[in-house]
Amino acid sequence: AQLQAAFPDLKFEIEGPVMAENDKAGFRFTLADDGLELPGIAVYRLADGKVAEEWLLWANTTLYSALNAN
Repeated sequence: AQLQAAFPDLKFEIEGPVMAENDKAGFRFTLADDGLELPGIAVYRLADGKVAEEWLLWANTTLYSALNAN
């Protein structure tokens, strides 16, 4: 919601199924805006029904290219 408020044209799409095993869940995603597409992976560790930890991995070459373009 915070990203959407700051960047109203930003689109978030989950690519493929959400995978879950034991106390971890994860999925591939893509953030896209005008001419920018950033793929990544999100992994969560759950404890007591809440998110205890979050890890986000970005496709570094795509991210660096986008940052250097500005």
